[in-house]
Amino acid sequence: MCQRTDAEFAAIEASAYTMDTPESDVAVPAETQVSASEQLKTDKKETPTEIWKRVSQLRQAKLVKSVKTAAKKSVKQRKIRKISDHFSTK
Repeated sequence: MCQRTDAEFAAIEASAYTMDTPESDVAVPAETQVSASEQLKTDKKETPTEIWKRVSQLRQAKLVKSVKTAAKKSVKQRKIRKISDHFSTK
């Protein structure tokens, strides 16, 4: 029987783990690494107006999608003939 200490066994397990995972050998280029302070400098906070515009656009897109889905459903059920019949013209 072979007797190993816990430290030797841990070293063997660690080396076996790094051999099995080639991702650990991949080095990240220095130019792609960004420090936390540089990241904070580049991030800008949204103004209340920008937040309002973004939320309004998302709400409008959701409304348009639901109306279009309802129109497609009506066409499939043959309640209307064309999707364009569902939408009003200017």
